[in-house]
Amino acid sequence: MLWSIYGFVFWKLSANPGAEPVLTALAISGGLVLLFCTASIVAMIKHYAEDKEHIYGLDIHYLDEMKKARG
Repeated sequence: MLWSIYGFVFWKLSANPGAEPVLTALAISGGLVLLFCTASIVAMIKHYAEDKEHIYGLDIHYLDEMKKARG
């Protein structure tokens, strides 16, 4: 979604004749934002796959403990 928003804004601004400095700033800053956002999403997916069992294992453990405590 973020990629499409940046693409749309870049496309709409490119039609304006005096927008070259704005397009340059958008290309640099937007490129950095998209790079870091994409890298963080990739890192989250990678770490989720590594930590999924640990995270949900703790949830299941504590849910079992709560069930034991109730009855």
